[in-house]
Amino acid sequence: MILFLTNTFDGTADILIDMCHKKNISVFRWNIDIWYSYAIESSVTKQTITDPIGNTINLCDDNLILLWRKPFIDLMHFPDEATSEGSRSFAKTQIREWLNFLIIWLGGQNKIRLINPRGDQKLPKLHQLKVAKPFFLVPEFEFSTESSHLSLNETRIVKSLGDPSVGKKIFYTQKVNTKELQRPFPWFTQLMLASGQDVTCTYINGSIHFYVCDFKRSENSIDWRVEINTDSQSKWQLLVHKNLKQWENAVDLYMKELGQFYGRLDFILTNDELWFLECNSNGQFGWLDDIEQLNLHKTFLDAVLNPNTIIKI
Repeated sequence: MILFLTNTFDGTADILIDMCHKKNISVFRWNIDIWYSYAIESSVTKQTITDPIGNTINLCDDNLILLWRKPFIDLMHFPDEATSEGSRSFAKTQIREWLNFLIIWLGGQNKIRLINPRGDQKLPKLHQLKVAKPFFLVPEFEFSTESSHLSLNETRIVKSLGDPSVGKKIFYTQKVNTKELQRPFPWFTQLMLASGQDVTCTYINGSIHFYVCDFKRSENSIDWRVEINTDSQSKWQLLVHKNLKQWENAVDLYMKELGQFYGRLDFILTNDELWFLECNSNGQFGWLDDIEQLNLHKTFLDAVLNPNTIIKI
């Protein structure tokens, strides 16, 4: 039995669950956005979840596998729109602590596979960059609350170290002159690579897949994500390059150094040089896959079922 912790609009979960059904693998899906439609019972003697149509999963099942997909607290809906903000915040804290309990409890029984629910905490961006230096080219970077000699008055990029949300807006990567940054304020700045191509790599338990985007990078347009869900959204395709094998080996060594079974790594390719940007420990991959072949999804599910991908909590 695989317990999917996710949300109702997780298309990758839709595909994976359909694959499980075809393989006669039992699944249970818990969607955080409609958490109120499920009955959770967690006590000394009972650990169960019942879904909206009456299916119940026993979390004490010896054969249980937990897959941490996308159970983001911020996605929680509330059936009563009149619920106060304070009550909503309290409910979110309650659910967060229940999820933390599942991580500790099921993780202690070696029941979590492939995706580390605490990947973001284990792999902060600054740590990723420092570990990456022996394996990749890494654009010079700095995190500081004051101006420094490294970036006193030059054009660089700024981006979020974590959640890019600023209220209801998204803080995309953008070009700045460092002398114009508000100080004191905690800014992460990095050498700007204005040209080149965006490259991403999906790593699934040693299976490595590189893709390149046809987004036209320039000094005035450096973040392909601004095109997401637009008619002009750029296309991605498999990367073909003379150095591909070398880069695959570097990714494999890097991910083993991090101790990760899964990740989606972002790069910039310029003049046959691959520059490392970051590794998302639970990055989306469905939009990269061939909808007919679904090779990434198949590889992903095989890795979930592989007992060698147990996550140690």
